[in-house]
Amino acid sequence: ALSNEQKKLEEEKQQWNEMVEKERLSKQLIEEKTRELQQTLGGQEGTVKEMQELYEQRERDLQLKYENEETKLKEEISSLNEKNNILLTSHAAEITRLESSNEETISQ
Repeated sequence: ALSNEQKKLEEEKQQWNEMVEKERLSKQLIEEKTRELQQTLGGQEGTVKEMQELYEQRERDLQLKYENEETKLKEEISSLNEKNNILLTSHAAEITRLESSNEETISQ
């Protein structure tokens, strides 16, 4: 069950990374278009500036969202690792108990 959850988290992380990459490419395209507009518009810099400010705000919002999501995924992975360690310890103790029981049975 834990490995399935870990796989799911890894898939979500991969999807998130792909979305971040798309946003980076989108940013690159917006920067190129902004430069083209600046060259084309010349005197209408106010409009370009407004677009740039909106873009920068969107970029900050996405960065914050990415950081929050990354933190959440790290916490979930940490929690799963703790649960996994508890299960491993529990199973190891049970195996030790069963081995001892078997040795007692054999010696009798």
